[in-house]
Amino acid sequence: MRKDISDELKKLIKVLPGAIYWKDTDGYYLACSDYMLKESGFKSESEVVGKTDYDLFPKELADRLRDNDLQVIKTNTGLVAEESISLIGEEKRFFQAIKIPLKDENGVVIGILGNSIDVTDTKRAEKLHIEKCKLDIENELHKTLLKEQEKFRKNANQVAHDIRSPLTSLAIIAESCKHIPEADRITLRKIAASIGDIANNLSTRYKPDDPQTHTAGQIVQLIPVSLALSEILSEKKYQYKHSSVKFVYFCEKDANFAFIKVEPIEFKRMISNLVNNAVEAFEGKTCKVDLELKLDDKFVEIIIKDNGKGIPKDILDKIMCNIPVTSGKKDGSGIGLTQVCDTLQRNHGKLSIDSKIGKGAKITLAFPKVETPVWIAEKIKLNKGDTIVVLDDDESIHHAWEARLEPYKSDLKLKHFTSGKGTIDFINASVAKDKIFLLSDFELINQDLNGLQVIEQTSMYESSILVTSHYADQSVHNLAIRVGIKILPKQLASEVPIEIEENRSVSGDFKKVGLVIIDDNELLVDSLVDFFQNKDVVVDAYYKPKNFLDRLSQYAKDTKICMDNDFNDCMTGVELAKQLYESGYTQLYLFSGKDFGKDEIPDYLKVITKGDLVGISKLV
Repeated sequence: MRKDISDELKKLIKVLPGAIYWKDTDGYYLACSDYMLKESGFKSESEVVGKTDYDLFPKELADRLRDNDLQVIKTNTGLVAEESISLIGEEKRFFQAIKIPLKDENGVVIGILGNSIDVTDTKRAEKLHIEKCKLDIENELHKTLLKEQEKFRKNANQVAHDIRSPLTSLAIIAESCKHIPEADRITLRKIAASIGDIANNLSTRYKPDDPQTHTAGQIVQLIPVSLALSEILSEKKYQYKHSSVKFVYFCEKDANFAFIKVEPIEFKRMISNLVNNAVEAFEGKTCKVDLELKLDDKFVEIIIKDNGKGIPKDILDKIMCNIPVTSGKKDGSGIGLTQVCDTLQRNHGKLSIDSKIGKGAKITLAFPKVETPVWIAEKIKLNKGDTIVVLDDDESIHHAWEARLEPYKSDLKLKHFTSGKGTIDFINASVAKDKIFLLSDFELINQDLNGLQVIEQTSMYESSILVTSHYADQSVHNLAIRVGIKILPKQLASEVPIEIEENRSVSGDFKKVGLVIIDDNELLVDSLVDFFQNKDVVVDAYYKPKNFLDRLSQYAKDTKICMDNDFNDCMTGVELAKQLYESGYTQLYLFSGKDFGKDEIPDYLKVITKGDLVGISKLV
């Protein structure tokens, strides 16, 4: 290449934008642009010209750059390659290198001309995009997995639910059929308990793991202690099924329907920790753990006993002083007992321990007894001559109720239904509806209604009980409380007392309430109920006039009755008041937002404007 051309090329390279450079065939830089100097961190051309990549960069990088240069020189063709450079104190940068051969007038390659374009930002954007795509894919896979897990969990819960119904039947039959030898009944109970353990493990094992459920400070709730303990013990039997431990559960008859107010998850963790401590105290030897539930006038007592090695006095003193200990457990952390003490303190529980070395330990937890919630059916009250209608889609439950009611067969009739619609048709067509008592399951598989809807459509509010294993479902609670229906957990169907009376009601024995409200605006009704409950006033609420009229006979003639006027497609409040007045009711009030004319309201009916809380509060 002529010198004048070479000089012109150097001048051109120097001022061109971009990281442009010229090297000879030995790799020595002959010229470079100011942009390259700036981007590479060099102050002047003298720091680059006359030097090779080995003088400027680390050997590993210089090797890669030299390999690319030689490929252009040897093949006499251009090359596009990605090159990365890491300068001291800077993050790695990426360049798209475009290199072409430089030739003299005879076509001989005398060097290369290169231009490096900084593509770092583009590379980073591509990397972020790829990572985002991967994250999106992972999120979709995670969502799909969660959906499948939720589907499986629901199936597992349904299987567990389906198992529990026949187990309830077996438990009822085992207790009720006294002609079966005691040894056989014990065997039946053991079989039922074993299958129940599997069902409980199936439903609890696949519960979604929510970290919040493992922390203190949860919402305090009313829980049926006997059912909570049965569930925990069932899980423990399954947990230790391959060990030599024997579990025994005893519940005083009066304690079956005992309730306490606690943090439910922490309560179960506490009992679980104590049972684990009892088992581990045996150090692998054959052992027996007793779990007892007792009741007195003020407290519900939970007792956990074992016949293990006992607790040394120094350890016992630390426990009672709330000092973390391992309770003699190998490699123990003491976290379990700390959780027990913390839970008791937050939930107003008391702890006492009786222990003898070599004899075992007895731990007693005492919680204040609370009033049984209004939605629980503590007993089944029937009249002689009643027809008991059993609605359940599980045939085994019908056999169980037959066994349970066998001692009363001379006083009662029994009618079985698996269809909700069939039940509704039978009850509504009966001429002796007041002699029917309905025991209905809540969940009716593959039917368009549930047990609560059956009760509503037959107006069997006072003469029905919802018998369901979904007793812990808050939505079921709320629905049942709203319409005044009692719930009996299926697990307690074999324990619930049954009373037979001569007559269901006695003349003059009326329900005592401060006020009856009838309005199809559910939000308004619920607000009024809360308003009066805060004033310790008992209020019965109805959303439909028909439901109220079906239960009218339970109210005395001087009961204060406050009703809306507009019930949409049924009777008006004025028409309802007329019917009540003609039946002898004297304290009738119309709660309406309408302005009535002078002659629209009869004298026996007083009007209270909606929004007039002062006026309605004066009713009681």
